[in-house]
Amino acid sequence: MATEAPGVEPQDREAIDAYEAALEAFAEELNLVHISGGTPSYATVAAASVRPRLTTTGLNEMLTGK
Repeated sequence: MATEAPGVEPQDREAIDAYEAALEAFAEELNLVHISGGTPSYATVAAASVRPRLTTTGLNEMLTGK
């Protein structure tokens, strides 16, 4: 959960919390797909990507929910 910021309205906080929960769930699903695919290295996945061209850094950020 994000820290409270000055000027954040309660309905905005609810939207931010919902976004963060969805992002966490998405990253979790990506990790499950990665594992079910045999846990290929990030370099292997990046080399196989076409559009968009993925990077190892980008893959790491996706799988950690950043």
